[in-house]
Amino acid sequence: MVDPTPHRAELSLVEQLAVRALATGSIVDIDADGHAPAAPAASFSAMLGEDSGIPAIDQIRVPTDRVSGHFLERFLRAPGQLGESDLVVISHVLAASVSTQILGVGAVPASTNAATHYSSKSWLRDSAMIALALKRDGKADKAEAILWNILSFHGAQEQRWRFDHYHTSPDPVGDYAKRVRHPHAMTDIAADGRLKEATDVWGHEQLDSIGWLIFLPFRLANEGALNLGALNDRITKEVNSFNADESLFVVALKFLNRIEAWNQSGRGPWEDMLKQSRASELGMMLAGLIEAQKFFASHPNGWGAFACCYGKDVTTEECQRRLREEVDRAEKEIRAALLRRVPDVPGALAIECDDETGERRSQDSGMLWLLYPGEIGLTVNQEAAILRTVYRNMREVGFVRWPGDSYVGQDYANERREHMWPDFADGSVPNYREARWSLFDPLLAAYYARRYVTSGSRDGQLLVRADRHLRRTLAMITNTESQFDWYRQDRKGVTSVTIPRHCLPEAEWFDTQSGLWRPNHNSPLMMANAALALAMLRYGYALTHKAAA
Repeated sequence: MVDPTPHRAELSLVEQLAVRALATGSIVDIDADGHAPAAPAASFSAMLGEDSGIPAIDQIRVPTDRVSGHFLERFLRAPGQLGESDLVVISHVLAASVSTQILGVGAVPASTNAATHYSSKSWLRDSAMIALALKRDGKADKAEAILWNILSFHGAQEQRWRFDHYHTSPDPVGDYAKRVRHPHAMTDIAADGRLKEATDVWGHEQLDSIGWLIFLPFRLANEGALNLGALNDRITKEVNSFNADESLFVVALKFLNRIEAWNQSGRGPWEDMLKQSRASELGMMLAGLIEAQKFFASHPNGWGAFACCYGKDVTTEECQRRLREEVDRAEKEIRAALLRRVPDVPGALAIECDDETGERRSQDSGMLWLLYPGEIGLTVNQEAAILRTVYRNMREVGFVRWPGDSYVGQDYANERREHMWPDFADGSVPNYREARWSLFDPLLAAYYARRYVTSGSRDGQLLVRADRHLRRTLAMITNTESQFDWYRQDRKGVTSVTIPRHCLPEAEWFDTQSGLWRPNHNSPLMMANAALALAMLRYGYALTHKAAA
């Protein structure tokens, strides 16, 4: 049996940056997402306009009370922008604590804190984002172990039939709407680190996860970082030879078209209420389809890169034509649906979904995934609409997911109400404070840094914005150990929660008993660590282009 014991220091997401920088004297070797700088363009900041609803740079700051005495105070106070030498030192400081833990053959728990069920659960979107960060950071073996574990789970017969059903059903659209045999977005973790089907009753209607399942392997293949043909052959040989006539990748691509994913209801990245055509789901599905289109366009065998089947009497050429039609249709329809959520109009707000009253929820931070890491061909107006929306959720520290969000909100751990889920707060109390999340600042930092490079390294304000959001992320890393008792009615008692120092939390909740903001029980969150690593890598790469500009 493979040893499931995690090795923290070995798996640091940012350690490789420091090692590489010390060895070469620069950070030029950081992967650039496979994109060369575009021709110099007009200032993106200028195109947003002066009255765009997007905060000015001096409004994106770290509050003083977070800086004083923080173990990274030197960098949080540094004048100007963080430089390459700063990143090297920060990387060394964080290497032993801000890390990802991979169990056994490749499972990544959502959190390593034993106080949370996240420690025995793995989410597809989390794992895919972590694998992407590890690959960017030069840890190809770790990234490929995670990807193989994901594909082994979904490619096995007992899970693949969740996709196959929609290829043979007379009513795939209706079946999905009725929640028949949905592909699983969350799994349990076996003792050897393999993924296994979760026994919980769970809302697996998370089409953004299917987007990630397609996006990650095709993106890595398009960058030359993964031999997708060899990986596909291995899946067929070792996981499910019974279905050798059709690749798992083809099955997943067909699935989006068969269920008409652009009109389906989903729970989004937050496993929220079922809502139709969520922008966050549309964006990740589109990102996956775009990468698949790029792959087939560049592959020597074109749309015949993988085995594809439309019946035993259908020719190979006809199978390839039909597959392309399915992917083309899905991409076209999803892009049109997304345009209705993210309008190409100056001054517009992006919209995640319609809420319970029919009103449009225009303040969901999950839409940041439309900006990073995928690239889905948004216009400047659309990017600005997303930024304008998300910035309405920015707080002194971190971002809220949306106004009124009750998940791990104010006093959630102090409440003893029998009728409430233990992770949720009473959002109806006066002056209620939502949880402040760590995930969104690093995603914004990575987005701005990449946009700086792809815009020709001429719009310096983008790099300054990346710097500000990176520092805001660093300020959320815990300075001291934190402890609290969590009243769990579902467990008929109290759970003692300890959050270690130098930990990037999932979120912070306000404790009215102490008057303090505390990291929640899901801390450290592995996906947030991945976002921080991607932000540092993207920012470091942008600095090298600044020097060359």
